[in-house]
Formats: sequence, C-alpha cells, structure tokens
Amino acid sequence: MPHHKLKPQWMTRVILITLPVLLLISFTFVYANSIKLVSMPDFGDVINFEITSDGHFVVFTADLDIDDVAELYSIPVSGGTPTKLNNITSENGVSGFMLSPDGTRAVYGIDNDLYSVPVEGPKTDSEKLHDGGINIGYITISPDSSRVVYPVIENMFSARELYSIPIQGGDRVKLNEEMVELGSVDYYYIVISPDSKHVVYRADQDTFAVDELYSVPIDGPDTAGVKLNVPLPVGGDVDFKNFAVSHDSSRVVYVADQDIDEVDEIYSVPITGPAASGIKLNDPLPTGGDVENFKINLDSSSVIYRADQDQDNIMELYTVPMKGGDLVKLNHDMEIERGSVGDDVHIFELSPDGNNVVFEASWVNHIDNYPEYLNTFSFNIYELYSVPVNGPASEEIKLWEPTEKGGYGNGDRYVPEVVLSAANRPICDINFNHQGSTVVYRSEYPNAGYCGLWRVPIDGSMQAEKLYFADDSTLPEIETYQVTKDDSKVVYSMAYDSNQAASADQSLNTTSKQAGIRLTELFSVPIGGPAEDSQKLNGSLVPGGSVENWDLSPHNQEVVYKADQDTLEVHELYLADLPEHNLYLPLLLRD
Repeated sequence: MPHHKLKPQWMTRVILITLPVLLLISFTFVYANSIKLVSMPDFGDVINFEITSDGHFVVFTADLDIDDVAELYSIPVSGGTPTKLNNITSENGVSGFMLSPDGTRAVYGIDNDLYSVPVEGPKTDSEKLHDGGINIGYITISPDSSRVVYPVIENMFSARELYSIPIQGGDRVKLNEEMVELGSVDYYYIVISPDSKHVVYRADQDTFAVDELYSVPIDGPDTAGVKLNVPLPVGGDVDFKNFAVSHDSSRVVYVADQDIDEVDEIYSVPITGPAASGIKLNDPLPTGGDVENFKINLDSSSVIYRADQDQDNIMELYTVPMKGGDLVKLNHDMEIERGSVGDDVHIFELSPDGNNVVFEASWVNHIDNYPEYLNTFSFNIYELYSVPVNGPASEEIKLWEPTEKGGYGNGDRYVPEVVLSAANRPICDINFNHQGSTVVYRSEYPNAGYCGLWRVPIDGSMQAEKLYFADDSTLPEIETYQVTKDDSKVVYSMAYDSNQAASADQSLNTTSKQAGIRLTELFSVPIGGPAEDSQKLNGSLVPGGSVENWDLSPHNQEVVYKADQDTLEVHELYLADLPEHNLYLPLLLRD
C-alpha cells in the first residue's frame, strides 16, 4: 500500500468519523527547511563547490555569467550575492580550485596559470603564482596555509620539476635537484609534513625509470634535499603512493622492493635522512610474500601494516614500533582452507583516538553437494573486527558477522546449506565518530553490489544497527556519508530506484516517478539510530532531479548541496539546516 502525505482533512476524518476500516501505521520523512543559495540561469550549472574550514563561505565554480565558461565565486553561507574571484576571463574557464586549510584563500587555475585570491575577494587581489603548465589537480597547500607546492613542466624540452611559493605570492623556489635526462617528479602524490616544514616526493631524479623517495625543506633550497632510500636493486622502486609522514613530522614510512626486486617490504627513516638511518620494519617474508599497505598510529609510536608475512596469500595485520622492534600480529589465526584459497584481512582503519584497529576479515565457506560447481561451492564470508592497536590478538572483538537473516545459515563454518545469493557481501569502507567510540561503516549487506550504512560500538557492546531508511527492494546505496563534528548525527546521500520506491515506499517517493530513474537524495540520521529517524534534507525534486554532491558545515548546523532541484539539468546550490531532532511522523492510513 502506498503512503500518502499528511492532509488536514484526513486528520479531521480520523477525529470525527468512526468507521470499521483497516488502519496501518507507517512513516514518512519530515523535510528540512532548505533554501536556494545560488540561482543559475537556464544555461548555467554549478560545477564544484566547497565550504571554507571556518564555515563562513561557500566557494564554487559555475558558468553563472557566460555559457560554458566556468568562473570562480564565493558567497557567505548565510546567503547573499556571489562575489567573482577570478581576475581574468578566458574562454577555457577556471580549471579548478583548492582552498587553504585555514579557509582564507582559494588557489585556482586559468589557462594553466596559477592564482591565489582571498575567498572574500575582491578579484583584484588575485596574485599570479605561476605562468603556464599548471594542472590544479596536482597542487598541494601546506597545513599551515603558508605555501603552495606544485609540479610543472616549464616547456616541452624540460623535465617535470617541483616548486614551492608563498600562497600570497612572492619568490618561488625549486625543490628538486637537477634531474637525470628524461627524469621527472611523480606528480600524483606529493606529501607535506604536518608541521609544514618538509616536502616528500617520489621521482626518477637520479636514475631514469627508477622511482626513489626524497625529502626537502618546503622553502628550499634544492641542495638541502636528501634521498630517503638506500640504493635499490636492479628493477627496484619505491611503491607508488605507498609512503607517508608520521603525525609528529619526524619520520617517513614507505614500501619498496629495496632489498630484493619484486619483494615489497616496509621501511622507516628520519625525514631529514640520511638513508643509512632507515630500518626495515617487517619480519622476513615467505616466498611470494609482500607488504601491501600500512597506517601510522596517531601518536607516531607504531606502524600497522598488512602483509602475507607468515603464509603466502594469507594477508594479516601486524603492529611494530615506528623505530623498529618486536612486532605483534593483531588478527586471529588464519589458514589455507583448500588448495590456494584461504582466509584474509582486507581493509582496516585506525580509530581517531589511536586506541583501536578495526578491520574486515574473511573466511572461506565450502558447501558440498553442488554438482553445478563440481560438487563444491566456495565463497568468502566477510566479518568485522576490532582489536587494540598494540594487540594482543586475544583481545580481538567480533563486531559483525553474517546471520541467518543474511542468508548464511547459522554462521558456523561449513554449514550444510546456504543461500547462494548471499555470498560475497564485503565491507565497503570503515569510518568512526570523532571520539572513536562508534564504528560507522558501509556494507553490501543486504544487497550485493550496493553499500548500505551501519553503525556499531567499537567495544562490541551492542549489535550493528542499520542507519539508512529505505525499502531494500529499491536497491538503496549510500554514496557518501559524514559524521558531524559533535558526533550527534550522520549525514548521508542515498541513491535508489525511484520507480520501485513509488510502489513500495512513499517516504522515498518524491515528484520523480519516471520509470527507471535512479534518484539520489540527502538525509540526516542520529548516530545512535534508529534508521526511521532519518530526515530528508533536500527539498522536493522536479521529475528526474537529483542531489549531485554536498558539503557539511564545520559548525554542525547546516549542509550545502548541489542539485537540479527546481529545474531539470540546471544544477544550483542549496542550504539546509541540520535538524536538532530527527523526527518521523506516524500516519493513519486507510485501506
């Protein structure tokens, strides 16, 4: 039975008329109060936007004035008239922008030139930082908002090199030393230390096609830079994007096949070098073993890494002191189940308080007597665990496991029967509230291929609880989500099949009822649930309209979102207040 919006005359009938009719209790979302923040002409669209870290402004690109010419604007979160920030207009438009961590300036690109401007304007205060060759997607701004680091190819005959310049303009400095012929800085991943004093980058600076790791003071000079890895074997490289600076800015951790080609291991070295001071963190690996990835603990005392260190093809979790020492395995015992198929640790994350590691692990279930699978059907069963960051594994807690409701039988190994469609339901990602007491995560349970939103206490004191409110027949998927800084709510965007929603649940039925429409809308839910307390944040959408993306204010008071809410395919910016209390209304419905 479809739901209906609450109408005054219905309430009158319930109060004044007593009839022997069947009444059903159900729920519908209460819409938040949303306002249009930026209106666009019929030809225009908001392209990208971001709220400044102080929560005062929204900075965005849009073809607000000239069709198909993106320009840069800011507007107070409280509303007003947009201020244009780019000081020149080009038919190519603004290629993108990045906000400084303190929220005061925007760095943007036009025609491959680089500029910086205060987010309040005026545009005449734009400072050109560099002429030509810039891709805005590869720049990095220091955590203290003082400098911009960027790679650039000056001309077709030069190498890609790395530069640093004050964010308000001034003299730039080259950070890398002279490149070997055809050498180049790896522009995809450049790391500035948390104290804003050093830049760590990867380049084939000394030997062509051999990528090594370097550190240099952010204000140069290039001669102050050091190589962080010792000489590599033939074929060896520092892994792509697999390096990080410790939170106290003292050391760099990286993965490389530094000792044996094609054997990736993990190393720690002072950020100022020398390379000879570096140490290997992992124990000896079996034949075929490798370190895959790692994370540095919040207090910079230890490194947690994932490797098939004990058995080839069995990925497990280990913790080791940052400067080397005895390592501890963090997960339960794992094994090869049959042949080369075995248990594994998959994704893992560290809690914000630095006390725990939460990880996804799988075991292999084998179901016999399936002739179509040569009498044995094997598949992974995924579960969620928490363990203290320093172990031991004996203190591991299982936070979530499949149940009969999930179609896995009774959850024991080698159960005699299983619903095959319930196989392969992994965890999509793992996050936390800011205190680290609650795990907020996405899982493909109950719909394979569609990530739903869940929460569970990190101590396992309660069962996992669903946070999204939808009819699962609409194939809902949580696209993005974020916990508010006060840890009271989770804001999430959810896509679903609107034609199914129209027949199954009016709470998901906006004015868009076109068959086959995949609709995305924006919601808020208390972090403690229940899911039924979800409140829709966007306004009613035109047929075919959808929420594209959104950004949460740092003050926990509002969310800005981009949607074609009023005019199909005209994307505008809207502001919605986050609810103080997420409520749902019980409705009395006629049969």
